[in-house]
Amino acid sequence: MARQGQYWAETYEAENDLSNYQYLFVEINASTGQVDLPDTLGDVVVGVLLNDPGALQAASVAVAGLVKVKAGATIAAGDKITTSTSGTGIVANSGSVWVAGHAESAVASGGYFTMQIKGYVYV
Repeated sequence: MARQGQYWAETYEAENDLSNYQYLFVEINASTGQVDLPDTLGDVVVGVLLNDPGALQAASVAVAGLVKVKAGATIAAGDKITTSTSGTGIVANSGSVWVAGHAESAVASGGYFTMQIKGYVYV
């Protein structure tokens, strides 16, 4: 069962409508400072979207701590986690990706798991 624990959250402006993307990874647009879904597999993300903002609304983003994330593949407890191109959490085992943290629980694709967001590491 996915759960959330203590986390550090920051507020950003949503670049696009993110109302259907709660518990997915988001990245920062370097030009505007707004958050949106990642563009590429294993992208550098700022954190996990905690709410469901529309375009140009306040997006609450967990940047560290224990959070719930939607899985884009089967996840085992202890797996290193990166982002898919759609913002879901996937196992970081392909190399040349940014690892956002590790899974604290296991889940099948499409479910929700608990993840510890840590400092980002390139593997």
